[in-house]
Amino acid sequence: MEPVQEYIDRRRMFFIIVSLFAVSACAMSYEYFLGAMASYLLGDGTVQWALTITAMMVAMGLGGFGSRFVVHHEKTVLTNEVLIAVVGGFSAFTQYAVNVYLGPNQVITLAYIFANGFILGFQVPLFMHISRKNGRSFGQTVAEVTLFDFLGAVPAVALYIYLLKSVGLVRGSMFVGLVNLATVALGLVLFRRELSRRYHRCLQAVTLAVLALLLLGLGFGDRLALGLEARLYRDQVIHVEQTAFQRLVLTRRGQDLRLYLDGNLQFSSVDEFRYHESLVHPAMGLVPAREKVLILGGGDGLAAREVFKYPDVGRVTLVDIDPAVVALARTYPLIASLNRGSLEDPRLQVVNMDAYKFLEQDAGRYDIIIVDLPDPNNESLAKLYTVEFYRLIKNHLTAAGAMAVQATSPYFAPQVFWTVGETMEAAGLEVLPYHAYVPSFGDWGFVLGAQYRPSPEKLRLAVPTRYLTLDLLPRLFAFSADELAGREGAEVNSIVHPVILDLYQKAWENW
Repeated sequence: MEPVQEYIDRRRMFFIIVSLFAVSACAMSYEYFLGAMASYLLGDGTVQWALTITAMMVAMGLGGFGSRFVVHHEKTVLTNEVLIAVVGGFSAFTQYAVNVYLGPNQVITLAYIFANGFILGFQVPLFMHISRKNGRSFGQTVAEVTLFDFLGAVPAVALYIYLLKSVGLVRGSMFVGLVNLATVALGLVLFRRELSRRYHRCLQAVTLAVLALLLLGLGFGDRLALGLEARLYRDQVIHVEQTAFQRLVLTRRGQDLRLYLDGNLQFSSVDEFRYHESLVHPAMGLVPAREKVLILGGGDGLAAREVFKYPDVGRVTLVDIDPAVVALARTYPLIASLNRGSLEDPRLQVVNMDAYKFLEQDAGRYDIIIVDLPDPNNESLAKLYTVEFYRLIKNHLTAAGAMAVQATSPYFAPQVFWTVGETMEAAGLEVLPYHAYVPSFGDWGFVLGAQYRPSPEKLRLAVPTRYLTLDLLPRLFAFSADELAGREGAEVNSIVHPVILDLYQKAWENW
């Protein structure tokens, strides 16, 4: 009997190692997918990830406590594996669907995170019980189970990053569900003699049913997600792409083509010229020379289109972190037509890199720097509105050069707008705030910056435009009393004191 018992013990230990490793990796991967989806749907990534970690840890503790009432450890482990394959595998899709139909819902998001954490916490003590049946001492059991539980975090992050880039959030979590089912299959093989025939057959049937659902989800997941995504936008969705950095969505209604990044509107083709002319031409018309131009952001090529209207422009460097945005703007006919092929101009050099890192590493100086970045609605973007960032820009400006930055809305987010100007001043720049009306955005603000005091009287408009005129230019610099009132709440935004993110989120809560 001893050789037989030793064989059974080896099987148990093999199952514990493989399953615990897989359970931990899958559960952590689900949490990553859920945290990313929560950030996408609800915004404020710092808060969402903090809530994700907290909910998971609390749930694991409660799950571990609940496992004390379990008698049949092997059965419960296998049943929980199937359960987490269902709950976790479809978590991103169901979370997305609920938020589409019911609106952003923090409670439901936390419920999914809690469920995954509870099941993981429930599993760990069960593995300890199975290990103890092998004659392991308490110390050995705790050490081994803890080791493989924590080591699961390594494949978890690798799996998450790979799946996010290759198949996206919705199908990625379904792929992870298949890993859970693989461990169930392993358990059914290893413990086929120790499980009752009825339970074995029942679990087999349930596992096959869940497998079929996951495979269907993988086959039709993109279509289902696209159908859900279409409900978030008033216009027809014609292109969806999940990149390593963000989600790109193109919509169209008649002549109105719109690009959204992570659900935030970047441009509307019917009025984008108002925005891009206002961003580019005041700075371009202020300087005597425009030989070297730097565009930070602007991967859609629309700011570059305005820059290339000037015949004296010699070289333009465009820095955009996401190569997929540039590729889309280059190859998608509707956008390429809109930007007039600016991304194919031989004078343009595209650098796919974080703007902050580029400025730290680049040694060049530029006559014009255009900052066409998304709003500071997350921590990564808020860093690009800090005093440290603007100091880097100042160091890359020529003595007679000028910069222009989009600074959100002086009407909808006045404190954010004036904080941008205040922060630029703290970086040692002389600033000149201005704004323009862009129908798809509303009243939108910009800030000119230079190492000398920029004067509206010195602005020149030397190229053809659809929106700006010489008569309109002076009016860009006039603000209403309610917009000027936002100056009172302006602060300096810095890396160690990132006030702009909170100001931005509070400002847009009411709109």
